[in-house]
Amino acid sequence: HLPLKYIGGRLENLDAALARPQFRHLRLRLFDSPRPLAFTVGLWNPQVVLSEGIVSKLSQEELAAVLSHELGHVQSRDPLRLAVVRFLADALWFLPVARSLAADFADVVEAAADDWAVAITRQPVDLASALVKTARAGVQQSIPLATPLAGHLTVEDRVERLLGLVNRKG
Repeated sequence: HLPLKYIGGRLENLDAALARPQFRHLRLRLFDSPRPLAFTVGLWNPQVVLSEGIVSKLSQEELAAVLSHELGHVQSRDPLRLAVVRFLADALWFLPVARSLAADFADVVEAAADDWAVAITRQPVDLASALVKTARAGVQQSIPLATPLAGHLTVEDRVERLLGLVNRKG
């Protein structure tokens, strides 16, 4: 099923999360899948895609954290940046370091989107919780474009980093 533009009014916890001012101009698409998925697509006009599975598994606060993370990808135009890095890594296939640098870049992109989410929500635990819930459902990667350049960051790495942000605040 192709993702459809989400208008609102169907999913209470998603509507509540989207009511926050930072999501006012967010272009959101929703698709029917039980798998909890969230990613950003579009090279020129990035938009966020969520599965109904992620909406049903996460609380309003966790959804807001996920949406904030994806908003970070939108604001940074990460699908375009990742596509360029992937193209360069493929073009420079004869340089062994090219793939490693591309994977490092994918890690930086994910960490930056996590930081964006924490800056907006001020709740790193909500994003960490969402990551754990989606990992338990068997979904580890959230950005399809990054899969060929999958970074080295695991869900555990990201959760530990987010929980470290909590510890630094206190």
